[in-house]
Amino acid sequence: MARLTAPLFSLDASGTLSKAITYSKWKGINYARTRVIPENPKSEAQTEVRGVFATLNEIYKRMPLLARAPWDAAVLGRPLTARNRFCQASCKALIDQTDLNKLVMSVASGQAVPPVSVVFTEGVLKITITATAPPVPTGYTLTAIAAAVLLDGDPSPKLSVDTFAAEDEETPYSIEITGLTDAEYQCACWCKMTRTKDGAIHYSEAVRGQATPTAE
Repeated sequence: MARLTAPLFSLDASGTLSKAITYSKWKGINYARTRVIPENPKSEAQTEVRGVFATLNEIYKRMPLLARAPWDAAVLGRPLTARNRFCQASCKALIDQTDLNKLVMSVASGQAVPPVSVVFTEGVLKITITATAPPVPTGYTLTAIAAAVLLDGDPSPKLSVDTFAAEDEETPYSIEITGLTDAEYQCACWCKMTRTKDGAIHYSEAVRGQATPTAE
C-alpha cells in the first residue's frame, strides 16, 4: 500500500482507476493499492464463517447481564468490546460444528479460578447446577457461583437462542434454572471473585457440560 500526498496531482482522490489501482483514505491518510477482486465471496467456507459469527452476535444480544458480566470484566482497560471478545473466543472453534459444545461461556480475569466440580442435573423442564467451591487465591474472596444454560443447536446458519442465568451467593452452591424445554441445553458454571485490595470483580473460566430436561 502506497501512501500519497497529492494523488493524481490533486488534494484528494478515491475510487478505482482503469480497473487497476484503487485510491482511498484510511485514518486521514491517502493511499493507493492494486485493485483486488475477491475470489468467490459466497464460498461454502465464507458462508459458514458468516453464519457462526451471526449466531454468536445473536447469542450475545440475547444474554442477560449476569451472563455478560465475565466478558465485561475481560475487556476492562482493553481496546475491545465485550461482544467482540465473546465472538472472538468461540468463532474459530465453532466452524464446521453441528452443535455448541465448543461455545466458550466465560473467560478468566484476574486470578479467579473455576469450581472444583460441577454437576448438571436434569429435572422436569429444569436444570439444577450444584458446584463445589475451589480454594480461593490469596487476596480474593468468593462472592458467588454463577451458571447459565442455552438451547443447543447448529451454529451455522444463524441460530437465535436465549441464555438463562442465575447465581448463588451462599454455600452449598445450588442453582435451579426453570422454564426450559425437553431438549438438549449447553450448560456452564463459573466463579465470581472480588479482589480485596481494590474491590474489583473477576470471573473464572466456566466448567462446561450438557443436560436435557425431562418433559412434564
